[in-house]
Amino acid sequence: GYYFGVIAIDPSDAKRLYIAGVPMLTSGDGGATWEGINADNVHVDHHSIWINPNKSSHIINGNDGGINISYDQGKTYIKCNNPAVGQFYTVNVDYADHYNVYGGLQDNGVWKGPHDYEAGDGWHQTGKYPYTSLMGGDGMQIEIDMRDNETVYTGYQFGHYSRISPDGRHYFHPKHELGERPLRWNWQTPIHLSHHNQDILYMGSNRFHRSMDQGETWET
Repeated sequence: GYYFGVIAIDPSDAKRLYIAGVPMLTSGDGGATWEGINADNVHVDHHSIWINPNKSSHIINGNDGGINISYDQGKTYIKCNNPAVGQFYTVNVDYADHYNVYGGLQDNGVWKGPHDYEAGDGWHQTGKYPYTSLMGGDGMQIEIDMRDNETVYTGYQFGHYSRISPDGRHYFHPKHELGERPLRWNWQTPIHLSHHNQDILYMGSNRFHRSMDQGETWET
């Protein structure tokens, strides 16, 4: 279980239970049976549950994506994203004239958007949010090829990275040799794209790795 796997009990019904964690669960019979109550607009990693003592169908769920409110015991939710908050592991920029900002977020993936975007709700009209998602998971370090400002190296936890370009996506994760001990990867695995030759990418586990061909092949 996770450290945030808390249990909440309905103040007006001792048999109605809720468990936070991954996923969020509820029981109406004192724990004999359980069902998930994760809606499409609710993030994972549930940390907190509040139950209205005067109206038990009204619950508030705090998770890695913010706050969600339900008035029907978790069947449907309202997402509350004002203010929008998040934790950035890393931030980088490209070298385009109208440059973009890239961010790797805790449990909210990797995002890219224009440097001059000012936060507002105007995009609700067009349905086109200026920042776009490059990858899910826990967003990690980001390197951008300055030659085209479109080829991006990024990934998620424990060294699972990809080269993302207009031509597609290439996944890479260096492996140990047969007979060697498995490599050990940090939660936030470091990468570095050479400033002198942008075909050369470095990556660190408990050992040091280098690719001379944009992540296609690796040597330790």
